[in-house]
Amino acid sequence: MNSADKAVFTETAGQYREGAELLMSRAVSLQRRKRQQDLFTEVPSSFTQADDLIKAHALADVLRTPESCDELICSMQESYQGLAEAIRKKPPVWSLQEILSSEGDGLFTARDALYPDDGKLLYCPELKEGTPFAFSLVLDTPAFRCSIGTAVHITSLLPDDFRFFLAGFRAEPRTPKAFTKAVQSRFHELLTLLAAADAELEEYGNIVLRYYGRHLNGGYAPYAKMLSQLSEKEAGGITCYTYLGPNEDSDDADSWTAERLSIIPPVFYTDENRSFLYLLTSCREDMAAVCSQLARSVPSVPLDAESWEHSAYPHVMDLGKELTGFYAPWDHADRPFMENSESSISPVLMKYFMLAVKQLYAADKGKPFDCRKECEELGIDYQEYIQYIEDIRSKGSEHLISEQDKCYALDHIQSPLPSQAENLGRSLENSGIFRLDQSQSTKDLFLQLAGPANAGKIDLENITYTVEDLFDEEFEDMARLVMNALFFLLLQSEQKWYQLRSYALEIVNIYGISLLDELFMDFSEFAEALSTCAVRKLLPMGVLEAQSRPKGNDRKLGTFNVRPSMFLTRLIRKAY
Repeated sequence: MNSADKAVFTETAGQYREGAELLMSRAVSLQRRKRQQDLFTEVPSSFTQADDLIKAHALADVLRTPESCDELICSMQESYQGLAEAIRKKPPVWSLQEILSSEGDGLFTARDALYPDDGKLLYCPELKEGTPFAFSLVLDTPAFRCSIGTAVHITSLLPDDFRFFLAGFRAEPRTPKAFTKAVQSRFHELLTLLAAADAELEEYGNIVLRYYGRHLNGGYAPYAKMLSQLSEKEAGGITCYTYLGPNEDSDDADSWTAERLSIIPPVFYTDENRSFLYLLTSCREDMAAVCSQLARSVPSVPLDAESWEHSAYPHVMDLGKELTGFYAPWDHADRPFMENSESSISPVLMKYFMLAVKQLYAADKGKPFDCRKECEELGIDYQEYIQYIEDIRSKGSEHLISEQDKCYALDHIQSPLPSQAENLGRSLENSGIFRLDQSQSTKDLFLQLAGPANAGKIDLENITYTVEDLFDEEFEDMARLVMNALFFLLLQSEQKWYQLRSYALEIVNIYGISLLDELFMDFSEFAEALSTCAVRKLLPMGVLEAQSRPKGNDRKLGTFNVRPSMFLTRLIRKAY
């Protein structure tokens, strides 16, 4: 491509990308806003690229609905007619691009890594040279591809990891369109995976650690003789055979050292009925070596080392199964051994933990709990347990809150129950903590208290969006957590006046050190941020009332009295 053609290409692709970014911003506010805000609160806090990806998710979501798609594209025809026509012919899809070469000026020759083709030029200004893969929403025109929004640099994940991850949710998309549908339906979970996209590869020496697992051809029977010679253990109806390496006279002995095998040796799993046989290894070298040895032991059963069913970077295994709902195919066999592994926690601490869980559960359900009796049954000292719990409670904020600030505590206000606290990061509509009243009378009251100057800032279709937006500038990803905790505490005030700094202290007591760590603030900075939010937004918009106009240093410190406004007490009520 000569320089003149390259300049034209870059300009055209740049216009498409610029128009697509404008489309993204419009799509976020087009009947999808609530859903996107929930995604913002749940993405991994370390994943800085999530903002534009979520906007791209909104665009892809809108373009899948014909009515919304037409509305969005029609708004773009005058300025970006070429873009509108391209989208109508072929809507953008999520794509994992394999970067083949750099052409300079943000142009790369790339191909779809999951659905290979002949390769096209990809316009993606954010990419760095040397990036092996890139993940983004992509507009595919006859002449070129153009990334929409942020493209995530993929350095430690492989295409197989995406296949493996989606297969964990029983999604095996076979086309780019089906892949896009799977990404949209599992977008939050995929963000969790992408947070590890540029993590350092785990290595042992020059061996990259990855998980490789597969069901063995022929089941248990062909391998019975070989397995009988291996070390075995049982748990939960599953037998685990540990493979410690080939025989000394094997051709593989020199290349497969006992030292490496002692780190994470390959294992075979089968159940008591011998209904399956699963092999799990921790690196490609082990996989190939085991296959080679098995081919010698059981030559009648074909075993192709290149056609393994699943592989995944170890970070995928550590995502937090409760968060993502992701489970590997071998989890059902591996779980009994994980559950029965020796714990590094002392027996006494384990009993403390068990008792604390039972106590929280009883409090959550409003059931009586005889702590002294429970201690006796577990054989632990009641006074020592009480002291342990008090120490845990005080550790959350003792080094963050000064003695002077502790006087702001509101002792009569209760923290959310565990079942409530786990939903505090969601939107007002989805938290389940509040019952909402968005009737016309509530909207009229909002308009009245906010005043004519702020009337244009209110979304009358769903006024909760406007309320939620008031917290975004000061608290960004933590905005919903701060908002819901503040409103939960305000509803307990019974319309009495309390200093805003007291509410800041109680919010920190709810979340402890984790909230301030996420915000990169100490308590004083957090109280100032909450005060700034109140003075600039919550009071002018009629969400809070102040006993007197905040002045001087009180505006900064939050040492002025507030209570929920008539609008807020009408909009939200306790759900339970």
